[in-house]
Amino acid sequence: RDDLLRMIDFNVYPSFLITHKASSELDETSMNYIYASKYEDFKDAIEIYYNFVNDALKNVINQKVTSRKVLKQGLVKTTYSNNKSIIVNYLSNDEVVDGNTVKAKSYLVIGG
Repeated sequence: RDDLLRMIDFNVYPSFLITHKASSELDETSMNYIYASKYEDFKDAIEIYYNFVNDALKNVINQKVTSRKVLKQGLVKTTYSNNKSIIVNYLSNDEVVDGNTVKAKSYLVIGG
């Protein structure tokens, strides 16, 4: 979950290296370091991860960061040029920021 929150915090979408067949078919190639890559094995996780990140970042596509503030260790607020902010809470407890509750291990999009 923290990795997904970091993606939101730093405005980065997840990427995946996937294959049609099992990764064992890569053994004799330069990609033999791939442990698992078969799409069928990961499709549900890919959708969940992508949707989690996209639900935040779709609000700030093509926007510039105007400020990023660490409100306290584990709690970060990034504001974008469209006046939307994303507050990322890495902590294990809910936090209140600007009168808004940010759930533990989650994020909140505000403003705009």
